[in-house]
Amino acid sequence: MRIAVRIALAAGLALLIALRKHEGSAILVPLARAGCVLLWLVPLHALPILLDSLGWRALIARAKETPVGTLFWIACIREGINRLLPAASIG
Repeated sequence: MRIAVRIALAAGLALLIALRKHEGSAILVPLARAGCVLLWLVPLHALPILLDSLGWRALIARAKETPVGTLFWIACIREGINRLLPAASIG
């Protein structure tokens, strides 16, 4: 399993570098223009995901033993899948 994670990490970094070389500053200019305001999106998006995971914890009887951090991580993965594949909603 660890080798698959390392291969995926290397492939992701190679893709990021290739995208940066291909697109140049077309990616960085809008990010620089937005500035630190983009950092506000992280807690504003994490709060509903945290509340969602707390709701799942209240609904599932066995989830009461599961740490909130684990449920939050699962909710983040589910959210990522929903963003990548909008045809299939999970949860």
